[in-house]
Amino acid sequence: EDSRTVSACEPYTVAIIKPDAVAQGKANEILTKIQEAGFEILACEKRTLTEAEARDFYQHRAAETCFEDLVRFMAGGPSRILVLSHTEGSANVIPAWREFIGPADIEEARREKPESLRAQYGTQTLFNAVHGSKDSDQASRELAFFFPNFRTTSAVEQDGEEGRVERTLALIRPDVAMENRAEILAQIQKLGFTVALQREVLLTEEQVRRFYLQHVDEDYFPALLRSMTSGPVLALALAREGAVLHWKNSLGPPDLDKAKEESPECLRAQFAVDNEPINQLHGSASPEEAEQEISFFFPKQQTLAVIKPDAMDEHRDVILEEIRGRGFTVTRLKETVLSREMAEEFYKEHREKPFFSQLVDFMCRLVCPPTQSQEPDKVTDPSLVYLRDKS
Repeated sequence: EDSRTVSACEPYTVAIIKPDAVAQGKANEILTKIQEAGFEILACEKRTLTEAEARDFYQHRAAETCFEDLVRFMAGGPSRILVLSHTEGSANVIPAWREFIGPADIEEARREKPESLRAQYGTQTLFNAVHGSKDSDQASRELAFFFPNFRTTSAVEQDGEEGRVERTLALIRPDVAMENRAEILAQIQKLGFTVALQREVLLTEEQVRRFYLQHVDEDYFPALLRSMTSGPVLALALAREGAVLHWKNSLGPPDLDKAKEESPECLRAQFAVDNEPINQLHGSASPEEAEQEISFFFPKQQTLAVIKPDAMDEHRDVILEEIRGRGFTVTRLKETVLSREMAEEFYKEHREKPFFSQLVDFMCRLVCPPTQSQEPDKVTDPSLVYLRDKS
């Protein structure tokens, strides 16, 4: 597990060296300039975002016309994800970093901040080489998004022990998901949580029964089932120190009468719906249950990849090391000889291309070992096929 630490009172920002700069081989050069400018690199991870992750990360820009291009760009190759502080402990690390990288518009950066990173390494507005958190709230959300197990130490902790950032699942049920969403999200922020993942989903009865399997025999389950399938549910993965216990305490008792009588300020009492016996907010019971529930609403994905023979013979070990270094787990490997029919079916989307016959001939000369891989806690890729020349 990730055991890196940052003081809760130590200012930090999240930075990204984007795929365009990494593809140009400029990542190490940029890292050197970052350190020379007085920034301390607390964490550095090389990682390729999936399109689902890119959409989640840039959800605040979903209304922009360039959103789809931005998603494709950020998922198009590896990035370097950084957590930065200032070596002098400056409280202004976020504005200092944004000043250092320059304006988002490349032409403006070259005109007004020619020494900035974006002016030096960016190529156009989307491909502007680097990202920086705009404020402390965004930095907190981005830290939870990329480094959910990052540890923090708090200056106000009397026992002096490290507090671990953990995640919990929150569900806002349909009756309040639309009408009170903004108010509830504001309360969540005030409570010190960061929304690491967010998804709106319309559940089927079968999905509700699977999620609440331990409750199906309870008297209240029919009402719960009706509530959970009456409209879209807002699912949130919340992050902070002691997230599970803190969210449970903030919710209050699950029984609404008890919540209103004993904890009228709790969230379940505040957002109770008239004539509705089911409380409108869910929270995980334990850290273990939290991870299971987060996986239910934000499941892992699988994909098939191919390592071709020109790379297979000389670079197999390096490629495998790179795959595992990015958090993937190889779960399946199988060698097989492709027939011409298999190759034609596999590449059928290229059937009208002039290179199709040559591609099929090439693939039919190979032995193919497939694998599957998974990255924990992320929506990711997971299957590989290694190809080797039969000779």
